[in-house]
Amino acid sequence: SKKLIEKNYIVDTQQPLSELRNIEIIAKDSMLIFDTSSRVRLFVNGKHIKTIGRMGRGPGEYISPTSACVEEGKIFIFDQRLGKLVWYTLSENKFLGEVIKPELTQFESFKRISGEAYFLITRYRQTDSANKELLFKVNQDTKLTALGIKFSMLGIVGFRFPVNAQPAVRS
Repeated sequence: SKKLIEKNYIVDTQQPLSELRNIEIIAKDSMLIFDTSSRVRLFVNGKHIKTIGRMGRGPGEYISPTSACVEEGKIFIFDQRLGKLVWYTLSENKFLGEVIKPELTQFESFKRISGEAYFLITRYRQTDSANKELLFKVNQDTKLTALGIKFSMLGIVGFRFPVNAQPAVRS
């Protein structure tokens, strides 16, 4: 059968899982799995419960989800490529809203804590300044505010691999 009802969730049994891109643990027994076909799937106790949202460029859609989190019965999905944060109800998978900001494409990760949205740059490029800000908060008016965490504070500025470096080999 295409769909089954199990513990207040609709269980989708037809879509096979493709290669993994990311996993977000959202509770002791629950996780979101991002696959290479740009789907975000909810698993509870090892079972695929449902796919959250849908692919596309329209309202409530995403093309390249990179991170997500759950808070107060809502699931928030961040699409780095579109610079878009979209959210749905977790129980019914109903689209609730979105924010699209081109400047969000610079971030690799998103978290929501106590109603506040945070975006993080996780990749350091050699061309980046040591004073480049890493962590930003989005205010109610969707303005990004730097929180004063810089690459130089982490001690990773100027790190380079030796030219002739060989990967470690384990025996």
